[in-house]
Order: sequence, then C-alpha cells, then structure tokens
Amino acid sequence: MHNDPRALAASLAKLWPNRLHESNALKNLFCRLGMHRWARLDLRELAMGKDVRFCRWCTAVKIDSEIF
Repeated sequence: MHNDPRALAASLAKLWPNRLHESNALKNLFCRLGMHRWARLDLRELAMGKDVRFCRWCTAVKIDSEIF
C-alpha cells in the first residue's frame, strides 16, 4: 500500500495518540536526546510485515529501525 516509508510513518502515527502533552519535561528531554520509550503494536497487515514501534512519550514512529 505505502512504498514511501515517510508516508507509511505519517499514516501509522495517526493510530497512536500523541503523548507530549501528558509527559513531563524530563521525558520530553529524553526524546530529544534520542532515548525514546518504544511500544509495539501488531500491525503486520497494515504495515506489510514491517516492524513498527511508537514512542510512548512523543510523536516518533520507528519502522524497521528507522525513526520518523
């Protein structure tokens, strides 16, 4: 469905709520430093078998080890 990984990331990001407003300043700093807290959803059918993870603290999406 999505050949462009950025388009796939943008589409999948809508499935995971943005938690920035709920996080504290320290968690936001961790994300800015690249220390995300990843969570995985089973999206094999939607993401064509790709490994998709969402950061619990910010809007980052990791698809097959690449962060968007």
